[in-house]
Amino acid sequence: MHASSLMTRRSRAGSVSERGFTLVELMIAMGLSLMILAGLVTVFVNNSNTRKEIERTTRQIENGRYAIELLSNNLILAGFYAEFDPSTLPDPGSVPEACSTVAADIQAGLALPIQGYRHGTTTPTGWSCITDVKDNTDVVVVRRTGTCLAGATDCGDPLTSGGFYYFQASLCTPTTGNAELAGTVTDAYRLLTTTATTSLNRHRRCTASPCVCANAPFADIRRYHTHIYFVANNSVGADGVPTLKRAELTGGGWTIVPLVEGIENLKLEYGIDSAPAIGDGMPDEYTPTPDTVAKWRNVTSVKLYLLARNTEPSPGYTNSKTYTLGNDTPPDQPYTDAYRRQVFGTTVKLANVAGRRGI
Repeated sequence: MHASSLMTRRSRAGSVSERGFTLVELMIAMGLSLMILAGLVTVFVNNSNTRKEIERTTRQIENGRYAIELLSNNLILAGFYAEFDPSTLPDPGSVPEACSTVAADIQAGLALPIQGYRHGTTTPTGWSCITDVKDNTDVVVVRRTGTCLAGATDCGDPLTSGGFYYFQASLCTPTTGNAELAGTVTDAYRLLTTTATTSLNRHRRCTASPCVCANAPFADIRRYHTHIYFVANNSVGADGVPTLKRAELTGGGWTIVPLVEGIENLKLEYGIDSAPAIGDGMPDEYTPTPDTVAKWRNVTSVKLYLLARNTEPSPGYTNSKTYTLGNDTPPDQPYTDAYRRQVFGTTVKLANVAGRRGI
């Protein structure tokens, strides 16, 4: 075989092995690549949506739990007035106006550690300090003193500035009689507007009434709190995010503080000790609407229910459920929106009120 013929065959074989893709092969490869890419994009989008939905649900659950814990902790402290026993106070002539800033009304409220009302579509007289209240939700007032003492430096609330109400209770028991039980109950405490005012003594035994003893240390001063919890239609402005808020009494009036977003409803049932003379502090009945001073004074526990809602809608989801909060089913249900919801509930014992009755 001639050398030229052999080289020609090798040249042809090399040209065959080195040829590129045909147009058909290239189109098939591109189509397969696009299918794989579309699959990866779909998986990524689904994972992203799932992650966002998990975040929304987690935020909803955490908001509900936090709101329950926040309310429970404050309800447990209702009626905490340090050494002073508010059960010795006479009944107010009527249920005091919760939003009043008149000193006499604030002092009358000391006898009612807890107070509230079941909101419909209008806010009744005496509750002007709260606005934007969501229809068909409950409102509750908690009255108590703080756990920090004036002058303390280790609890984050030294109480050295004005602008608030302060409470001072004496440990004094005069040798001539008990000031708290002898018709001079107001000699056993002071409701102050500044920590610079000190008038009651700390000593348990004194020789004079009221409880003022010469050269004796003054009784501790604590901040006095009146907190009104309610559900507002909006968190900020008109954003449409239902929010648990709190109105706080200060020396200059009321301040509204947003607490937890996504809380859509609040319902309470009050446990009333209808036989306080027995001294067990146990509730004998539950009602959502105590309507007298005596019933409010005998509330020893609270059943608390919250409806938590996502702050953002869930794409592709339609809520058609009906939610019951205790014995109450709020109107305008079932819902037809894209928000997921969950009910949270607990029972809270008013430790200070019930504890003074023997449990």
